[in-house]
Amino acid sequence: MRTIDADLGVAAIVVQDGGILLVQEGQGLHQGHWGLPKGFVEPGELPANAVIRELYEECGLTGTITGLIGIREALRDSNPCVFIAYQVYSPTDNLRPNLDEISAARFFKLDELSELRWISDAMYLLAKSGLEASGLTSSIDFTSKLDYPYLVHLCGEA
Repeated sequence: MRTIDADLGVAAIVVQDGGILLVQEGQGLHQGHWGLPKGFVEPGELPANAVIRELYEECGLTGTITGLIGIREALRDSNPCVFIAYQVYSPTDNLRPNLDEISAARFFKLDELSELRWISDAMYLLAKSGLEASGLTSSIDFTSKLDYPYLVHLCGEA
């Protein structure tokens, strides 16, 4: 199998009481814009582990992946850029925003989404899909069976 370098990012879609968790960027190009809790996958890290780490680093929440909402793929300067949005269950809504990374975090209802300044149209669509998801996604962990990290995410019932 041939490998290539790629920009790999992840986002957590956390829905509680009919609202989706969003964060407001505190610095950089998208300062003041809203999006999902997100970040880059580090070397030696599974994307599924990265999304849980990012959720905790940005919002202070723990979570468990319950499925997959969507994937954004693009080419930038001939390099593939892939962004995976995972559906994540968090047992708590006790947000503790990391103000070094974001300026705010809160849950929004569907009718509030169109009024926000978004990082991108793709981020808006992923968030909207996360709120409208039917819950027919699943994740299966074969790690203990194979002795190395191996996850399968299915869109549809397993």
